[in-house]
Amino acid sequence: MDLSFIRDPATVRSRVYVGGLVDGTTRQEMEEYFQKFGNLVGVVVNRGFGFIQFANEDEAAMALKDKGGMIHGKKIFVKPAQAGVGSNARTTGPAPGALPQAKPTGVWDQGTPSAPEVPNIVTWANYPPRKIEFSASLMGIPPISYPTWMVVPGRNDCEIIVVSKALTAYAEAIEAHLKRLGLAVDLLYPNDDVPIGKVLGNISSRGCLYAVLVTPQNEEHRSITVNILYGQPAEHRNMPVEDAIKFIAENFREKIQREIMNANSAAPKAPIPIATPVATPTLNDRHPEAIQILINLLADNRMLTVLQYDKIIKYVTERRELQIKMELGEEAGSVPSLPTVSQQTAAQQQQAAEAEMQQKILDILNKPSITAPVNIIPPLAKDNPHRENTIRLLQDPKVQKALDTVLKSTLLQSLDITF
Repeated sequence: MDLSFIRDPATVRSRVYVGGLVDGTTRQEMEEYFQKFGNLVGVVVNRGFGFIQFANEDEAAMALKDKGGMIHGKKIFVKPAQAGVGSNARTTGPAPGALPQAKPTGVWDQGTPSAPEVPNIVTWANYPPRKIEFSASLMGIPPISYPTWMVVPGRNDCEIIVVSKALTAYAEAIEAHLKRLGLAVDLLYPNDDVPIGKVLGNISSRGCLYAVLVTPQNEEHRSITVNILYGQPAEHRNMPVEDAIKFIAENFREKIQREIMNANSAAPKAPIPIATPVATPTLNDRHPEAIQILINLLADNRMLTVLQYDKIIKYVTERRELQIKMELGEEAGSVPSLPTVSQQTAAQQQQAAEAEMQQKILDILNKPSITAPVNIIPPLAKDNPHRENTIRLLQDPKVQKALDTVLKSTLLQSLDITF
């Protein structure tokens, strides 16, 4: 069977390209859908796309006007076929002097041909370019704004690499969505002899964050390849275009937030403001709520903890000092202040220790007089083995203080001691 029509520029005006097909679509299903536009002389179906050859240009033009076509519940799109697929031919009609070719009959049922090479598209002059439309969910993504100090003049956030000018409409649709999100985007058409790897390297050297690669296969399958160029480079191949745009938006938003947080953490901290002095309490002030609660508990004969008692005593002491200043004025300094609970406790312990020491000394002095035997060695004698201990005991400040207290007291008057 002859399949030359897909490469024959003489019949291109009677041929249409069909994209967006569900995998598994058959030639019979294509024929059943498109036979309503005219006489079909050829049908070829590939994975995701196909070609329909009509008997004349008018029938093909009728098929091109169909904007809401669906096969297997999925919307398809129809556009003019590409002339000279797999060759450099740009002819849009029969070659001069060429004889008209006989129209083949029937629908070819030969095996499916392989995918064509990158074509040179020829759009009919009377047929406007197809408008690329993506999912409406992309419009729900909020725009991304960032501070002006993050803007680098002359640097794009994303560059779209378009391998063929025939893909301009598809690339511009992607560009429009990315620009709406707040990214600085531009299209790039590299030369055919420049490797894509080198193109990506040049884009990355300019500080660009993302690179999007658009090929004919991407347009057919409504996908793109996303390259992340900053940080740890990564490549995400053939992502569905809606998912890819959402991915770029989310990644770009996270990067902006990280840079703002890093800038805030590195910025010098503001000086700590000087605290405003608290107003001095006066006797006209009401009791604090916490103190009032404790006073009410005491009035109700309720039990309090030691800390609660200390809090009440401290507050009452402060109120007492205020009252003294109000009543005596400058003479307030001569009025002794009440000791705190902790001071009272320490003083009591010291007094108890001194009283105990004094009592021990008095017990020693009050013992009955006994005539010492001749062999008794005086405590401070040089040959007394306990002489050093006795000296250390007498040098103890506590013992000395206790002795002074005893000697000065009238208790010695009651003792039967002869000096």
